[in-house]
Amino acid sequence: MNYFPERLKNARKMRGFSLQELSDSLQQSISKQDLNRLETGQKQPDSEILSKLCSTLHVTLDYFFRKKTVLLENVEFRKLKKLTVKEKEKVKGQTIEYLERYLELENLLGIKHNLLFIPMNIKLG
Repeated sequence: MNYFPERLKNARKMRGFSLQELSDSLQQSISKQDLNRLETGQKQPDSEILSKLCSTLHVTLDYFFRKKTVLLENVEFRKLKKLTVKEKEKVKGQTIEYLERYLELENLLGIKHNLLFIPMNIKLG
């Protein structure tokens, strides 16, 4: 469960939710404070909470337990400077998720790739 807090925060950002908006989407069955405790690792989710989070955030259960393999640093939004911080976080979160899926698929299929970057914890060729 070491990856759960970080993955929960990323899933929330991918959907563009604040803690309060996520709590509201869950019909406040999980409070904003409890969601914060989950994201900081102070609280562990039970199966009911996991099920609700998966449904609301549109992720599979395994998403929360996968190690993060892509880190985006120094991202700049040249053409879309008018994006809010929340929208930028949403784009970053979705990009990370898509890259992780793509790299996992390449790895499973044994495809050799020539990347201009090296993802964390991925063995290349």
